[in-house]
Amino acid sequence: MSFYAMRTTGDIQARYSDGDSLRGTITSVSLDFLINLAYAIWSLIVVLGISWQMFIVAVVMEELMYLAQKYYQKRIENQMK
Repeated sequence: MSFYAMRTTGDIQARYSDGDSLRGTITSVSLDFLINLAYAIWSLIVVLGISWQMFIVAVVMEELMYLAQKYYQKRIENQMK
């Protein structure tokens, strides 16, 4: 028996709507990520052009922020359990 023959019109429309919502969410998140990544890369290029010492400080600070975020994320996840 066909997929469509076993389901009502409302079920099919709801499934299509859910898929469309998921596609929209993935598209917007992907676009935001790419825009933020391009902005971060451009910012580092500008800082490097101004001063290589400032570039080193910016990269080190970014890595420290990343490590702190990972550390606290694990602590928060452990507390949520």
